[in-house]
Amino acid sequence: MSTLQCVKLRKFTTKANLTNIKTIQNRLGGRLMISLGEKKKDTMINELKLGNDTITSPMRMANCLNDYFTSIGGKIGDSCSEHTQNLNFGRHMSDNLNTSLEFTLHPVNESQVFRLLNNLSISKSTGGDKIPAKILKKSASVITPSLTNLFNSAIGMGIFPSEWKSARVIPLHKKGSRSVLDNYRPISILPVISKIFEKILYEQLYEYFTTNNLLSEQQFGFRRFHSTSTALLDCTDEWYVNMDRGLYNLAVFLDLKKAFDTVNHDILLAKLELYGIKNTPLMLLKSYLSDRSQKCQVNGELSTLKYLKYGVPQGSILGPLLFLIYINDLPNCLQHSTARMFADDTNITVSGKSVKEAEVAINVDLNNIREWLLSNRLSLNLVKTEYLLIGSRHNINTLEEQPRVFIGDEPIKGVQVTKTLGVKIDQFLTWDSHIDQISKKYLLE
Repeated sequence: MSTLQCVKLRKFTTKANLTNIKTIQNRLGGRLMISLGEKKKDTMINELKLGNDTITSPMRMANCLNDYFTSIGGKIGDSCSEHTQNLNFGRHMSDNLNTSLEFTLHPVNESQVFRLLNNLSISKSTGGDKIPAKILKKSASVITPSLTNLFNSAIGMGIFPSEWKSARVIPLHKKGSRSVLDNYRPISILPVISKIFEKILYEQLYEYFTTNNLLSEQQFGFRRFHSTSTALLDCTDEWYVNMDRGLYNLAVFLDLKKAFDTVNHDILLAKLELYGIKNTPLMLLKSYLSDRSQKCQVNGELSTLKYLKYGVPQGSILGPLLFLIYINDLPNCLQHSTARMFADDTNITVSGKSVKEAEVAINVDLNNIREWLLSNRLSLNLVKTEYLLIGSRHNINTLEEQPRVFIGDEPIKGVQVTKTLGVKIDQFLTWDSHIDQISKKYLLE
């Protein structure tokens, strides 16, 4: 049992809860699962709604989704740019940067390439080059010298080969109606060789950022020794401590709209340069981002080819790290609250002796976040953004009115239970909702 699970068990003290826990533990062979693993996603799509039309042809659905995926970043970015005349995306970065730092991208040797080839999973999907991982792994000893020369040529010239930037995209349904375009996210299936090269770049870039403490301590996604569990531990520890002190916690759970697809390449490259990525390494990353293309696959049919001007590829190795770098300075815009980020899944928390005190503080920082998002050409999904007032039963039940929380002129809805990082959290931190969810899932199986 993990540290997170042990910490939470002290709150599960009612007889009903303990009965649920024991039942679930027995069903799971003695292990309590706080976060539930995802089941394999069904990729079949029966129909899509486009205005008043219903599309059922796989080819038309593939083209419709590909058009949507390749255009949504620009549409969101353009809607933000109308309000950014006086906003500078770099103004929250300069305070804590060491301007003397400079990243050096080192050539790779044959032993490193052989290791990466030998560690390939043969279950990896095959990209557009039709070369399966199994063949690359089996022939590692033969192709290692040639691949090493190829990778080092790309590093030396600062060019990412165009054939490695073409993806086959699988639309992955998130939640909601399966006929709505907005409920899908694109997963890029790239050539296996390109992902090996990305891994080489990733290892050096990640090492540079971690060694120089450039990544925010409040970012828990896609990092070694960080996970949803450590993010949840960090949040709940603060909430429990504040509750024990008789304070109110006001937590806002932000939902960024198509964040990976909206990354502005010019802003990302400018940020990379501020972090010390210059000259040939910067040229290579610019080459990696530019002229990316994709075909979308629906029910076995492939769409026509489209090019992307925005975003980082989901399903790649470098994409998630580049996204972390893009939003790395978000916590620097906050005056009163603490942020926890797991990639684009972000929440901010303030505490106060009164609800009014917490309300004033959170609204100040939400205005700061609004300006940060606009200057970085990102947008919130206000329908899915919500706040949770967390405190003791006495404090919550004796309230005369609920806090009023806004971002810009738009109110944010308050809830009594929310789901974040796979866990249901209620305003008293009893965990009843999450235990009930687990109970229903495993007792019905």
